[in-house]
Amino acid sequence: MPSPVGHVLCGILIYLIINRYNNRYSLSVLSLYIFFSVLPDIDFAPGFIIHDPSFFHQGLTHTLGAAAIAGTIGSLILRRKGQFINCCLLFTGIYYFHVVLDYIASASDTSYPFGVALFWPFSVEHYSFPVMIFLDIWRGETNTTFISGLFNYHNLLAIMIELMIFLPPIILLYYFSFHKKQAD
Repeated sequence: MPSPVGHVLCGILIYLIINRYNNRYSLSVLSLYIFFSVLPDIDFAPGFIIHDPSFFHQGLTHTLGAAAIAGTIGSLILRRKGQFINCCLLFTGIYYFHVVLDYIASASDTSYPFGVALFWPFSVEHYSFPVMIFLDIWRGETNTTFISGLFNYHNLLAIMIELMIFLPPIILLYYFSFHKKQAD
């Protein structure tokens, strides 16, 4: 799976794509995009309660069903009058793109069940991407080693790959949308 850095960068990229024609950027809306782009990893929290942080990871929160629920909640949070369906679809998409990124990274999956249940509740089958694009993220297996286990050369390399993938389109979109706005 990509690191939180990769998921945040993806949220920023989606924000820039969706809002490229707006006259100004909104930090609060960008924050919502980022929040929903990392939200599926909330499944680490109950794992900490049972002293096995990865126990629930890539389970129920990494599914199409969870994305639909999160999209509905996101739409209720944003409360744009007459835009409920559009906002629901938007936040479902942002959330689900996290799941898709984890699917793309599943070629490096080393823990059962291998892959991601992309289409749950319609299918319980787990899918793995055939080609490795992202590196897996190493972390500790217990509450005491989870965070410290994140700081290693392998994860640094994984983040560097994510930066090389996501930063160029982010910079280009920002640059061209900013200069277009200046010309208008």
